[in-house]
Amino acid sequence: MRLEAQYEQLVATGSDVEKRRSFKKLMRDAGEAWEEVVTQEDIIELVDLFVVKVSLEWISPQFFTLTIYWKDDEWETDQAVIFKGACPSPQWSKEEEAILRNLYPTAPGKELMQALPYRSLDAMKMHASPLGIRRQRRNKEGNVRIFCLRDLEIIEECGLDVATLHWKAGASLATPWHIVSGDDFACECAHG
Repeated sequence: MRLEAQYEQLVATGSDVEKRRSFKKLMRDAGEAWEEVVTQEDIIELVDLFVVKVSLEWISPQFFTLTIYWKDDEWETDQAVIFKGACPSPQWSKEEEAILRNLYPTAPGKELMQALPYRSLDAMKMHASPLGIRRQRRNKEGNVRIFCLRDLEIIEECGLDVATLHWKAGASLATPWHIVSGDDFACECAHG
């Protein structure tokens, strides 16, 4: 009850800097009871109070970086790599289709993936079929069929296990949150 009263006073008075300082103290004090003190509706106000902006940057067809820029001077800028799955690039360019027509019938999977680094072998198969392009090779490429070359590079850079990535779960953290220093907002997948 004391924490709830403190919370009610916080949202009603003070400058943004004072509110942030008080909310940080409340976060420490509330600990595990945080969800009992702060309602879901209040979270939107807290985001406005603490966050300058959030940016999403696709780094491959199935992964993006999520960067949170905080208003609080004591908090650094946080970033994580997120696995989303799905197909963010359903449209094929004429150049991609020309490569598919030329290579798909005879080239091995590795060569196809290098020629079309943002297309998975499954996407190539699905796009080739209505175009009447048939594959002469029937090699088993295994589980990598669902990832494009760029996805596989992100998986390797971040030390992920392909078997743990599932589309049905929705977006999920692929890496832990880490602090991004200064203006260097490149994907830093190394675990610290």
